[in-house]
Amino acid sequence: MNFLETYNSIMGNLILESRNQLVAIFPGGFKPPHKGHYELVKAYASDPMISEVKILLGPKTRKDSRNKVTITENMSREIWENYYIPTLPGNVVVDDAPDPVPVRASYVYVQEIAPEGEFITLMSSIKDVDDAKRSKEFAEKHAPGAKYYREGVQVVYYPKDTVARYENRVGETDSMNGKSISASMMREDIANRDLVNFVTNLPTEVHNYADNILNILNPN
Repeated sequence: MNFLETYNSIMGNLILESRNQLVAIFPGGFKPPHKGHYELVKAYASDPMISEVKILLGPKTRKDSRNKVTITENMSREIWENYYIPTLPGNVVVDDAPDPVPVRASYVYVQEIAPEGEFITLMSSIKDVDDAKRSKEFAEKHAPGAKYYREGVQVVYYPKDTVARYENRVGETDSMNGKSISASMMREDIANRDLVNFVTNLPTEVHNYADNILNILNPN
């Protein structure tokens, strides 16, 4: 059975047997988490096929281009748990990534952490070509007979089509309007304590807390 046949068989069984079956894993650094991350999590968490969204948070710190701010794992976790997740369906959790490299964390999760019988999808958006390709290849490499296949655990390709783009940026970076939201751009706004542009990186649901979030990420 080839990948497409396996995928169609698994997804057909899921739809026929039960909703709320898939565990969606989302490995990454999230330094910091932004609207693009949030919207993808929201799309999966709101899907009746998804039982749980697991954000696999990596430990690596990231800095802005001038080394004025350092975004840490604890900062990222605080934003997810105290600001983003309370506005999402109740099936989203943040876990420590089982490996500091996001791609490897996905493989370790399947091989060492997922319980037998679990159905897993690596979160992705089809509007990000590289992201979707990575997720599809991940499923292919875990299909029966493939290199990383683990008996009793099913990995499927189940992408979304969400994307978050900049709106209402002002000043020198207004050329970013219409482009995908970027953690590196967000770090520059944090370093500059530019609240007006910083807000453009955030989900609408937490705009009222923009000051609080900025102070977490740049407490100086």
